[in-house]
Amino acid sequence: MDKDVAKQIVKTGGWLALVPAKAADQLLANALLIHLEPGSYLFRQGDPPGGLYAVVKGTLLMEVASRTDSYRLLGIQTPGGWFGQKPSLTGSPRTISYRSVGEVVLLNIPLPALRVFMDSVPDGGAMIASISEWYLDIAIDTLSDMTIPSAERRIAAMLLRLAKYPYGISGEDGGLVELSQSQIAEVANASRDNVNRAIAKFRRNGWLESGYKWLRLTRPEAIERFVAEDEFS
Repeated sequence: MDKDVAKQIVKTGGWLALVPAKAADQLLANALLIHLEPGSYLFRQGDPPGGLYAVVKGTLLMEVASRTDSYRLLGIQTPGGWFGQKPSLTGSPRTISYRSVGEVVLLNIPLPALRVFMDSVPDGGAMIASISEWYLDIAIDTLSDMTIPSAERRIAAMLLRLAKYPYGISGEDGGLVELSQSQIAEVANASRDNVNRAIAKFRRNGWLESGYKWLRLTRPEAIERFVAEDEFS
């Protein structure tokens, strides 16, 4: 993918779409284009700061170390998602590991270029800090889904969240979830058996199609109605 094309993609949605056009162009002026092979780590928890990143294409897994030192899946990043602001602003180590599912394309604003932007652009530092505020709104919505008492409805809600690119950039893979059932269970805080039964039910209803480590929502509006119901049918 050409770098100029990548820049245009990230300007159409997500946090950067809220930034004044001139400032967005200044931020992207020194961006680097990065391609990740499937299963590659962009960086790991504890690594030093390395600037700001934006997903252009593909899916990244967000992983955090548990108390037993194993990794837990926290969520995903899809096109339009920005991350890396906290270590860049504070100098602290990375708190989340990012690993590609399939091929992933990103833009990276290197730390020196990011510091120039924050020092030279009016309110540049506040703009970068606002990424965290923007994510807070998304986190609140996600937590709301996580409080759904029924595992089946909670799984349905998380499938909608995973399949609908939340940053307004759908690309060619709208509705696709490239995760295993075990990974979906982690994100939805449900058992693998609950996920297996829910997906089987949704497939019988014609709401999705699925294969090995992927599924695609074919009738998301039906799943939305299902999540909104007070009781299950």
